[in-house]
Amino acid sequence: MAECKSLACPVCTSPSGVVFLHRKRVAVHQNLVLRDSATARAYPRGELRMVRCSACGFAWNQSFDEGRVDYSAEYDNRQELSGRFQEHLEGRVTALVAALGGEAVRLAEVGCGKGGFLLRLLAAAPNWRAVGFDPTYQGPLEQLDGRLRFERSRFRQGALPFGAVLSRHVIEHVPDPLAFLIGLRAALGDGARLFLETPDLDWILDQAVPFDFFYEHCSLFDGNSLVRLLERAGFESTRPERVFGGQYLWVEARAVAIPAPAPALPEDPALAARTAGFTARLAAREAHWAQVLPSLAARGPVVLWGAGAKGATLAELMDPEQRWLRAAVDVNPAKQGRFLAGSGLPVIAPGDLCRLRPAAVVLPNANYFDEVGAELVRLGIDLKPLDPLALESSAP
Repeated sequence: MAECKSLACPVCTSPSGVVFLHRKRVAVHQNLVLRDSATARAYPRGELRMVRCSACGFAWNQSFDEGRVDYSAEYDNRQELSGRFQEHLEGRVTALVAALGGEAVRLAEVGCGKGGFLLRLLAAAPNWRAVGFDPTYQGPLEQLDGRLRFERSRFRQGALPFGAVLSRHVIEHVPDPLAFLIGLRAALGDGARLFLETPDLDWILDQAVPFDFFYEHCSLFDGNSLVRLLERAGFESTRPERVFGGQYLWVEARAVAIPAPAPALPEDPALAARTAGFTARLAAREAHWAQVLPSLAARGPVVLWGAGAKGATLAELMDPEQRWLRAAVDVNPAKQGRFLAGSGLPVIAPGDLCRLRPAAVVLPNANYFDEVGAELVRLGIDLKPLDPLALESSAP
């Protein structure tokens, strides 16, 4: 796909887009780990040029090139190995069962990953049937006596209409989210249900989280822009709910008639102010890391906890030359012994910390502080995880 240089908003068509973040060379994948450090450091790079619409609030990577990303079987963004994230998944299962009731449902999950969420969902809803679509899926194509099927492909409409479609953490990877949702709408009869989960742009901006902007996520929404997009694609939605400590938006929608195009929205000064505030805080935060990280490393090994998108992006931002960080810790065995794309940082198992004896453990996601803290205690490591958004408290 050719790069899109237009400042016209893909969601509301307003021409009032403003560039608020620009990084020239970033790894194009954050949830891939490579077999050796040299390959990881030489991984293909792209440009991150984030634009935010000053009318509806949608943000997109103006320089995104879909041809650079490859969601193959090696791609692995699983989080369910964490107990804390399992709690979040159970909450989404409960929400889905409550919304759809006890009747038989034929459901599709678009972007099902390795299939773990569908297995959990159908265990709670024994009279449901489901199809999971994902080119990265690995495993048997049928499970649960045929109630659950998988297709190693992107979503396609089946011979029978689906009663509901679920898509968690997919739409942020899609450069044309309107076309994506119109495609889902075509698979649903009137009144059928759609459930989406995606990062909350407002949370990222309000917390000034620089490592939540990365190449894979080319489309980011606040609540207003997500509702606006759903309406344009033929869905009537509830107000998005903030879940997982406010980091994600969860929205339930119902298929209705696709409306006539709406007029462009006027600019919203509050959106511009919030975006500008993020940009100002970002520069100060990254400058502070450049001062604090060498001081931490002088005490002993510094490690990141988490080899997912946040950890991979933080490694590139904090230590692009791999001078101060020693490793990234991850509980996913499939990532251990490999290397983060971009930084080339090695990924180790939690048990390896006993040998390494780190002086500091930096944890990009505050949702896991209690869980990681308990694991450090279990390993006999007398450290509390450090929040990279508050590292000034860690300076000597």
